[in-house]
Amino acid sequence: LPDGQAGDPNVGSSSFDRELLEFVLGARSTDPEKHRAFARLQPDYCPLRKRYRLDGFSQETHKVGWNRLLLAVEEAKIELSRKPQAVVVVEGEPLCRDEAGRAVKVDVLVTRAAYEGLIEPYARRMVQVARSLLERNRLQGRDVDQVVLLGGAMRTPYLQRALAEGFGVKVELTVDPRTALALGAAIHSEIVAPVERVRRTIPSSAGSVASNVSVELRFEKASNRPCCSVSGIVTGYFEPESDLRIVIERDDKLWRSSELLVEDGGFFTGEVLLAEKGKPHLSQFTTQILDKAGRTLVAVKGPEIWHPSPEVEAPLANTLSILDPQDRLQVLVKQGEPLPVMRRLTIKTAKTLKRGEKEDILAMQILEGVPTLLGPEDLEHADRNVHVGSLTISGGDTKLVADLPSGSEVEITVHIDETRCIRVTADIPLLGCELKATMKAEAYGIKPEDLEARLAREELRLAEIRARHASHPTAIAADVLSMVDQLGSVGLMRTEIERAKAGEKAVLSGALKRLLELSGTLRMACKAQDKDKDLGEELRSAEERLEAIRALHARSPLPVVAGLLESIDSLNALEAAREEVERAMASPAGWRRAVAGKLLEELTEVIEKARSAQAEARG
Repeated sequence: LPDGQAGDPNVGSSSFDRELLEFVLGARSTDPEKHRAFARLQPDYCPLRKRYRLDGFSQETHKVGWNRLLLAVEEAKIELSRKPQAVVVVEGEPLCRDEAGRAVKVDVLVTRAAYEGLIEPYARRMVQVARSLLERNRLQGRDVDQVVLLGGAMRTPYLQRALAEGFGVKVELTVDPRTALALGAAIHSEIVAPVERVRRTIPSSAGSVASNVSVELRFEKASNRPCCSVSGIVTGYFEPESDLRIVIERDDKLWRSSELLVEDGGFFTGEVLLAEKGKPHLSQFTTQILDKAGRTLVAVKGPEIWHPSPEVEAPLANTLSILDPQDRLQVLVKQGEPLPVMRRLTIKTAKTLKRGEKEDILAMQILEGVPTLLGPEDLEHADRNVHVGSLTISGGDTKLVADLPSGSEVEITVHIDETRCIRVTADIPLLGCELKATMKAEAYGIKPEDLEARLAREELRLAEIRARHASHPTAIAADVLSMVDQLGSVGLMRTEIERAKAGEKAVLSGALKRLLELSGTLRMACKAQDKDKDLGEELRSAEERLEAIRALHARSPLPVVAGLLESIDSLNALEAAREEVERAMASPAGWRRAVAGKLLEELTEVIEKARSAQAEARG
């Protein structure tokens, strides 16, 4: 796919564990509504906080106990994939002592139905992310042959059903989700190993010239050429006049090398012919050592070479951008681009960098994009990206030969490897020197109260979108409102903010990304509503002006206007524009609006020519 990657870091096994842990703990005494919501999932619901005073129990206050409970929850989650219910039990010592001093023993029953209710929003989100990915590539569920599941959490029957129903296709269950990633990593590591060495010892045999002889093969593990070099060395004692030969035969018996001479010192080299299958295929060979009479002394397995080389790229999960000194967002590497990658960009300093002063620095934020519910990231607004680090240039760099004036150009070169490790250099044409730019990874500090205030603003925007949609319905607004409601985005964020306030600081990062996802989605919905309104007004304006031109032309015909009107009619330009505007308003796809806008622009250009000709004729 041209844009074949999408995901949500807030959805996965750890999310399911967290929800189940919250269910086992129960709601705090200050949140009766949450307790009622949990109780609706399981009639005989009896969480720990109903039995013990545990309002102060959190990951920060009871790290050991929290981790023990999390482990027990994970075991119960696995059991629920096989059984209709499971009991969360913490063996051995009590979990902790509650606020009344009582020892807390954990044995909480959880039904599969309750667990499925807890993870239902995440299942909807999984389906929605995948659908958005298909829509971005102009595909539908029927274009998918099958869905392969990865990760232990995908053993959950409910998730398998949700994905199967969401796409209307078969879910592949022959691959074990628990081991699929590890197996793929192992296969990939085998493929990309640059050189393989295979060492075998040939056992002594009666009448053989070989005695404790060893063979070492060297070969590339993958090749894009059908012929590939293989070399090796035979070591150990053998008679000087033994005249050993090497023969390499492909295991399918369709190719065999000529006899390769073992030179003085035991070295040999040759080429093997790889099987052509039209897709990555592992050609396996057997290497034989022959004596001067042509007898096989020993045969060893190897080499094994892939052809063509399976190219496994390491794409960037989310776009990385830099906020330059003028507060402009410049994209470094776009989402989905293969790594490693190198980028150059030019910035201008917003202040003077003084030579020799270590504390005097130029700092620029590195930001990571957050996909929206509609798919694309919001790369127009810095505050809808996550701060992941800073790029700094220090005046204390010994290569800085003079003060760098404000407004000077700095050419930044950024190298990002497969592990997302970033190296940066800064070239300063004005001073003719290259400085070391430091990339420091850091998380953006945010407080629960800040998130709460931002969420309140997004709720106002959401209400505005609902009101506009009620009076002027559009497909994209309907799509966004449906997704936000089905996923329970606002409710999930409120829950995470409350948990952060109660001491679970670890949830802040996920809550921030979820908020940015919602913010970007709502902004796109607002823009689409504005665009739909503009398209409708432009269409009405074109219709009115065209009608006026026809009326005037009927009274005062002009050859040039006749030709322009004929071109509009022969191409059905007005009808085509009208139909495309209607399609755009009925579809959430952004490209539909672009097509409609282009047709209206072309129609308007012809109308303006006709109108200008009539105005000129009137003097």
